[in-house]
Amino acid sequence: MILDVDNHQRLALLAEIFSAALQNPLYKLAVNRNSMIVVSPPGTIEHYDLRQLYDRSVVQVKSYSLYRYTLLDDFDLEFSDVGDLFYVNALDNVMNRTSVLVYRTAAYAVAALYDVINLPGMLNHRNL
Repeated sequence: MILDVDNHQRLALLAEIFSAALQNPLYKLAVNRNSMIVVSPPGTIEHYDLRQLYDRSVVQVKSYSLYRYTLLDDFDLEFSDVGDLFYVNALDNVMNRTSVLVYRTAAYAVAALYDVINLPGMLNHRNL
């Protein structure tokens, strides 16, 4: 559910989203001005358009491919402060190391993976 809360503590239901990704207790989401990204391990990244939110319309725009990467249970997700990039860390299954996947929300799904930043070894929250 997406709620709007005003200064008088009144709630207005703006949208309800039903997705298998949101059923996973390990999911995370990131929101910027126009988009909401829902990431659910081990392999789901969904993009929702929020531009018509106050018209009660939230539409899933696309799903992103993870290619040879897998989301770990303790992944991080961040939007860029500027532009349309978001970052998520994942396991490179071929090289057995952690990588940061950089996606562009404004690109077609097939071209959305903008960059991969390879990190040395296996990094997660438990060993940082």
